[in-house]
Amino acid sequence: MGKIELKYLMNSLMGIVDQLSSSLDKQSQHISHLWEEIGEKNTLIRSLKYQNKLLKDRVLKNFIKENKDKIAEVELEKRIKEILGESVDH
Repeated sequence: MGKIELKYLMNSLMGIVDQLSSSLDKQSQHISHLWEEIGEKNTLIRSLKYQNKLLKDRVLKNFIKENKDKIAEVELEKRIKEILGESVDH
């Protein structure tokens, strides 16, 4: 190969290297943005899990409270019937 051919080949390879470097830079930036997005979504997931736990706790407390009131109401009706001498089913 002559000097001109080598120079042309070298310029071509340098152009390819520049294109690959540019492509690699774009991919690196894209990957970086994806990791940021993953971090934001993980934060959101943790927040939603925490809110879900709070809501489950609230539902459970309300369920227990509601059932305690019903049990207390049934017990009160039983006592009233006992006082009045009515039949009480056990």
